[in-house]
Amino acid sequence: EIGLIQGVRTFLTSTGAFAVGVFFLIIPIMAFVGYTVAEKLASDTRRLRPELWKKYEAKLGGAPLASSPLLFEELETIMEPIIAADLEKSAPSKNDNEANTANDDEA
Repeated sequence: EIGLIQGVRTFLTSTGAFAVGVFFLIIPIMAFVGYTVAEKLASDTRRLRPELWKKYEAKLGGAPLASSPLLFEELETIMEPIIAADLEKSAPSKNDNEANTANDDEA
């Protein structure tokens, strides 16, 4: 009976230590991902809508976009369709790919 209790205790301790370790590993990873996404949004806004970025830059007061979740969310909502349209415009269409494939086959 003592062996069983000791086994359960060891299992729970190990599981708890693992959970705490994962938790403290995820926090910096999520912080890095969030910062990277915010920087990409800021970069896209500067490129596609420089006047809008100036407005948000003034609201941020020199702080990075990642430090203000409300402004990030607001800007993301505005920029999402603009960025999607830019991606569609810059991505090669299916017809272009088929034409290039046909030209490659002829060569």
